[in-house]
Amino acid sequence: MKWWVTIRHRYRIPQKSRRELVIEEVSANSASEKAGLREGDVLLRWIRGRVEGAIISPFDVSLIEIEQGPRGPVTLIGRRGTEDFSLAMGAGNWG
Repeated sequence: MKWWVTIRHRYRIPQKSRRELVIEEVSANSASEKAGLREGDVLLRWIRGRVEGAIISPFDVSLIEIEQGPRGPVTLIGRRGTEDFSLAMGAGNWG
């Protein structure tokens, strides 16, 4: 059984401290949509060069966008269904 908490109507995270972030909505025409992020995708971690970290809350995504995005391409690592994926995000509004 899964337990979810909705945060800002865009992301949801399980209450039982699993380290993943489920995407509920992707803004139309946003950098995230153009990169291929979809509703239901699970974000697990990010990488920029030799720097990386886990994604466990929507606040992490905002901080990564603001702090890491301007420094160079950020790769988001996640899971779509049973398949792993990676997306390259640049500077600007990820949406």
